[in-house]
Amino acid sequence: MRGHLTRAAGYDDPPEQRVFIDAANPPSPSLRRVVIEETRVGSIPAKWFKPKGETKDRTLLFLHGGGYVIYAKSHAGFIASLATILKAKTLVPDYRLAPEHPFPAAIEDAVAAYEFLLEQGTDPRRIVIAGDSAGGGLTLATLLALRDKKRPLPALACPLSPFVDTGCSGKSFETNAPYDWLVPALGRQWGKWYLSGQDSKNPLASPLFADLSGLPPIYIQAGKAEILIDQIKDFARRAQEQKADCTLEAWTGMTHDFQMFADVGLSEAKEALRKLAERVDLVLGQ
Repeated sequence: MRGHLTRAAGYDDPPEQRVFIDAANPPSPSLRRVVIEETRVGSIPAKWFKPKGETKDRTLLFLHGGGYVIYAKSHAGFIASLATILKAKTLVPDYRLAPEHPFPAAIEDAVAAYEFLLEQGTDPRRIVIAGDSAGGGLTLATLLALRDKKRPLPALACPLSPFVDTGCSGKSFETNAPYDWLVPALGRQWGKWYLSGQDSKNPLASPLFADLSGLPPIYIQAGKAEILIDQIKDFARRAQEQKADCTLEAWTGMTHDFQMFADVGLSEAKEALRKLAERVDLVLGQ
């Protein structure tokens, strides 16, 4: 994967890069456990992932990763895994991508998807927002935007390996490069494309620099061997200093988005998803 993404970073044309990354799309047994339905959130394409088995009275709004630039086909299997283990109908907006649609287009679309759920009569106390990587950063930015608009907030946010500083701060961005499959060159390229010349310290672009008061509980999972771990730890520390309800679980030896490897049998990934489900049950009830 690291070799594939290292080559992907050499593509200066975003559509070509997307096609190249999608060439690595491993099969996922979790896709057999859900029904996928296409829908629209205003002008935004979206999909519902609905477990074929038991579901609970809860809705997951999932914001996919990919550096705000890519929506990889391989995400479908991971989303199916989440929907199944959380027993939650899951809405996934196909938010606009950079650099064609730079910051703050993705936030506008994520907020619109959340508003769509409210308009459908979904109780915000039964909504969880989650996302991986850039989608984790977008999860936090969406919370900030909703809070500032004084909108009802979801019960819980679950950012996984969140990209919380599009300026790519932290020593681990280099020191963990030999271990992680997410390569620094690609992270910097995506951050640059997303910002399109705007300030990386804007709190909505980089929640690391945000006022985190008035937010619902935040449960973060990350890998100690990933290049983003320093910025994630800095975010958790700042959140705790601001008395926000924020929990970080950092997994020894794990890389970026390690939860995505549950389908191929990674025991730590399976355990992380189990703990995620436990946290959702704890906050929302069984």
